Amino acid sequence: MEFPAAGDWETRGLEGNITLPDVLEYGQTYSVRAKLETLEVPTQETDTDWSAFDITEMELLEVKIDPAGAGHVTVSPEPAGGIEHNWYFPHGTVVYVTAHPNPGYIFKSWSGEMTDTTAITAPVYPMTEKRTITAHFESEVVPPPTSDIRNFDFRAEAGTYDLGDSVPFDAPYEYKGKAQGGWLTVSLGTGVYPSFFTKHTFPRTRVSFDEAMDWTSGRLTGSFTLPTTLEAGQTYNVRAKLETDDGKQETDTDWGVITIREVPTPPKADIKDFDFRATGGTYDIGDKVPFTAPYDYKGKAQSGRLTISLGTGVYPSFFTKYTFSPISVSFNEAMDWQGGVINGQFTLPSTLEPGQTYSVRAKLEAISDYTQETDTDWGVITIREAPPVYKGTISKKQLEYDGTRRSIPVSSVPYGKRGLVHIWGRNDTGTTQDLGIHWLVYDPDGVLVEDYSDWSYGHGAGKDHEFIGGRFDLDKAGTYRINIALSMNPSDPEIVDTYYGTLCTVGAPPVEKYDLTTEVYPSARGYVIPSSGTYDAGTKVTITAYSYSGWDFNYWGGDASGILSSTTITMDSDKHAKAYFRLKGL
Repeated sequence: MEFPAAGDWETRGLEGNITLPDVLEYGQTYSVRAKLETLEVPTQETDTDWSAFDITEMELLEVKIDPAGAGHVTVSPEPAGGIEHNWYFPHGTVVYVTAHPNPGYIFKSWSGEMTDTTAITAPVYPMTEKRTITAHFESEVVPPPTSDIRNFDFRAEAGTYDLGDSVPFDAPYEYKGKAQGGWLTVSLGTGVYPSFFTKHTFPRTRVSFDEAMDWTSGRLTGSFTLPTTLEAGQTYNVRAKLETDDGKQETDTDWGVITIREVPTPPKADIKDFDFRATGGTYDIGDKVPFTAPYDYKGKAQSGRLTISLGTGVYPSFFTKYTFSPISVSFNEAMDWQGGVINGQFTLPSTLEPGQTYSVRAKLEAISDYTQETDTDWGVITIREAPPVYKGTISKKQLEYDGTRRSIPVSSVPYGKRGLVHIWGRNDTGTTQDLGIHWLVYDPDGVLVEDYSDWSYGHGAGKDHEFIGGRFDLDKAGTYRINIALSMNPSDPEIVDTYYGTLCTVGAPPVEKYDLTTEVYPSARGYVIPSSGTYDAGTKVTITAYSYSGWDFNYWGGDASGILSSTTITMDSDKHAKAYFRLKGL
């Protein structure tokens, strides 16, 4: 600092402040001593301010706002220092905090180093250390106003319409209140303002309203379809009611906006130039015959029918033989003659006669406003002659052997016979026919032993004919089979009856027998057992020679051989065995 020059004593003052160092002790009282001195011409003076101040310990209170900007907090008592929401208080101070919400918020609660509470003013824990607390706020929910509707202006697109047309509409309005659903109801009516006579009300249409704290504009658009119950030539008003689910509503009427176009009355129904044409040709019973039937019609829209008949006769005579079920048709409204055509087909019934030619007659009728026209297509359909039907029967089957005949199938035919097949065929038609036969005979091993065929001509209705084959050997034991086919019409044979089965069963061949005889030489010197016998072919017979006293068996001769007293002979023919003996000791 500097001292201005002074010729005499002048009173002057010094101002400032000092910062207390952190070496000072809390709770201690300090005096302040100041020394004022000059430098160039040294001089000084000292002064002491006794017990000038005490050192007090300070604690920080930190306040947080949730959410930020939602409000602020004040404290009591006044803080010793700091800035808003970061205040210093002497150690041990009990601080009360008060929450102040900003507009649009309300106080919710406290949290942190204090008792959790919803009271706006509350104490913090004593300030014995740093304390941190939070003031919680929440948005203030302002309920919407009571719902209401105003300025509802329903406008249908005016004009002249046909029944069934769609009429667009536009309907602005204003609304305030809670979010909710509602309904739009549209009615058509007659009358002059303010009288409205309802003629048709459409089903209600669901609508929705958004929440609006004040009057808010909205708009409904759509269309409605004019019902057939409206009167041609009449002008209609449109009345619409817009309502909320909680019962608020407003109604608006669009006067005289829709006129229903006059519909001219169609003329008396009539049909002309009906030209039914079936596709001509030769057909089989059951065939489908296409047809086309152009015509001209005028009159109202209505249903009708097409009736088709088949008949015989020559123009102009028509004798009905068959009438089909009517076919449903429809006529469109026509104010003047308008061409139409009916296409389809009909199936020829089984009652028609083969070889007959038929005409087709069709009648076209309109039903409610009755009128009709008939047309005949002469001689267009011929029924094809039915092909001949061949019918015949294998009336009898026999096998001949040993001069006798037995009905097929035959059992127990003796082995080794010769067979001869006899087959009878019958004409079962009502006319003279030619008969043909073919058979195949197979032995038990499947070997073909006879293949026989023949035709016989000119057999009257119900007449039989016997066919006789050739002889063949029945020389295998087991079952012989035969396949038989009876035919008619030699130019294009048609099989009319068959038999596939057993011809006969042949027994086993007889077993041959052979005789065994024996002889002793010299005679009366011994004997043979067995001495004789008759045996089946292939049998093996053991014979034994026995000697009398003083003699020994020597050897076999004849059809036997060997030197042992017993030997075996196979009986494949008649056999003679000779036993030779000798004196004992020789």
